Amino acid sequence: MSQAVIDARLSGLIGRFYEAAVDDAVWTGIATEISEALESTSAVLKLHGADDDIRLLEHTDNLLVSDDRQSWATDWHKRDLWVARSARFGVSRIVTDHDLVSPAEQRQSGFYQEWLRALDIFYMVGAVFPGGDGALGVLGIHRPARAGAYADKDRHNVSILLPHLQRAFWLSGQFSKAA
Repeated sequence: MSQAVIDARLSGLIGRFYEAAVDDAVWTGIATEISEALESTSAVLKLHGADDDIRLLEHTDNLLVSDDRQSWATDWHKRDLWVARSARFGVSRIVTDHDLVSPAEQRQSGFYQEWLRALDIFYMVGAVFPGGDGALGVLGIHRPARAGAYADKDRHNVSILLPHLQRAFWLSGQFSKAA
């Protein structure tokens, strides 16, 4: 995909973030658009709140699990190795899986063995950010092992999106309070 096409997709996503700030229904499908714009196979937007409160806001279809596996999925969202390490790495810093864990450690972890492998996820680029009311917002974008690791251009593209995503979250919270 050419950089011009990626830039056009990123620009469109930024506009959608602000539309979603005033209309929650617009968030639907944004994870898929994010994953496609970053030549990836999946993405998730979620909030990690106090007391292990996890709220999935938007995600690609590969993260859907059957009703009988919901407790398993919730448990792995709570124990998300990438989120925990991203928070220690720095809020609002763009990271890849390689910043957080070695490939060998990842492959040996329960997080990979029981969760990521089942979802065909191996590589990640993303960030944690202030999500309002003390929650930690999470943007995770993923690829399978066969697709290759994320590079500096991917970090750059996420760095373009992240401030707008953060502002859209903040605006959404302000509009909700005003309503």
